[in-house]
Amino acid sequence: MKQKSTAFNHHRCLAYLPAAFLPAALFLAWLTVMRLTGTPISLLPTASDELSWYRQIASVVSSGMPLGYYGYNGTHALHGTFGPWGIGILLPYAIWGKLFGWGLTSMCIANVTFLGIALCLFLLLCRPNSRECRFILLCYCTLLMNIYYSAFSMGECLRWSMAILLCGCMVHIYRGYGGRIFCYILTPALLLFCSEAYLLLALFIPIYLLMVLPVRRLWLKLPVSLGITAVVSFLLRKLLHQIAAPYNPGATSEALSFFARMKNKIQAALKVFYQVSPAGLWKHRSESSGFPALMLAAFLVFLIFCILKAIRLRGQKTCHAYVAAAFLMIGSLGGYAFLYRSPSFWTLCRGLTMPLICGVMLTALYCHRSTLLLCVLCALLSLPSFYQLSDTNLSRRCLTDKQETLIEESREAYDAIFDISPENSRWENTIALYGRRRAGAQTALSFYLPENAGYNNMLNNSIICEAAYAVVYHSYSEEEQYETTIANLQANGYETVFQKKALTILKR
Repeated sequence: MKQKSTAFNHHRCLAYLPAAFLPAALFLAWLTVMRLTGTPISLLPTASDELSWYRQIASVVSSGMPLGYYGYNGTHALHGTFGPWGIGILLPYAIWGKLFGWGLTSMCIANVTFLGIALCLFLLLCRPNSRECRFILLCYCTLLMNIYYSAFSMGECLRWSMAILLCGCMVHIYRGYGGRIFCYILTPALLLFCSEAYLLLALFIPIYLLMVLPVRRLWLKLPVSLGITAVVSFLLRKLLHQIAAPYNPGATSEALSFFARMKNKIQAALKVFYQVSPAGLWKHRSESSGFPALMLAAFLVFLIFCILKAIRLRGQKTCHAYVAAAFLMIGSLGGYAFLYRSPSFWTLCRGLTMPLICGVMLTALYCHRSTLLLCVLCALLSLPSFYQLSDTNLSRRCLTDKQETLIEESREAYDAIFDISPENSRWENTIALYGRRRAGAQTALSFYLPENAGYNNMLNNSIICEAAYAVVYHSYSEEEQYETTIANLQANGYETVFQKKALTILKR
């Protein structure tokens, strides 16, 4: 393949800018279709860890950091007060909040914007011609997870944006467009930041090193690159464990003593590999309307496609894109198998979406029709389950009039209950959470709990930590456990200060 000219075309640069609006256009089109088909729509943060993301970012915007401890079962970070994600992944959202304010739907807007910026920068870095640009944008439109997670107040879209941006940087260097400052200062700094924000992005480090290390022999360059990556990844992970709360009291030591717990690691790895096997996909075929099973199947199909393409194109420059895509996908699967503690099926699905997106973006550069056809086919097969999952997710976020009233009542009540202040100790600014929060009344009553406080999730209801406050979510199927938790807290110096059918708040 003839090497492209490194001359920068400013007119082409302007032509790339509209691509920044593509993720927003896809997101709005998706919401419009869902609304026209009768689905009620709300973008409030109700599911999973969304409120935790929202509150940590709000605390950074207003106070610089949470005033209390985030953690699990009474644990907290060795340094600082942040939760399990550290600070790196929160900073871009915090900058957004500083610039534009931070509300309950701000993260959704920021997610779409970050994807748009990443897509535009990818084009600017890769400098595709008009045909290549069309292929890239069409392939991007088939990435349904980008659209789905734009509605979530979670960091997946930012992680995928970082991955797209790093792909652009690798292509920029590979094609000889980057100068010394870009190659040896900007890109390494971006790599380190992105890898600290999300460790799997460290898979880009060996790709980068293979291009810039002044070693000609591949047999020497490859082990050196992998060795440096292993050392850097270990240091980044160790740093993260200093500034992020562990999931349980033994999580930090377990993460750092791999060989001492080899048996558990092997069992967790086997579970991951089973989940992406045909038997695992079939077992989970009905989970979340079947969408994650189809996405993981698409991941495996695309991985095999990239391997076969790399073999077929060996010796050609286009081969490198497929090799890089296959490396990122295999490396991410291995990362989940050996770094994560037995992730759930859905967690694995959204985690492996990152290398799938990278593979699609990298291979789309070379305009092979087979790549586009495969992407379109996978998207079309996933559309029915994508619609069903979207309908369920958007509907359960909507609040009834009664729940809206609960929000207003709680806002007034909480002002008199909570005293969250920089003058207090961190435990005095911490709220212990008991039970699993559900969509509906429990979530409505959670929206206006103090943003600046720290939230410690009690995975074990019998644990009593030093937090000044406790929130107990009422699980109607576990009445006895709910009453036992309340009694245990009261026996340890807490008294009830707010009580509804959905939750109870206690204070020391």
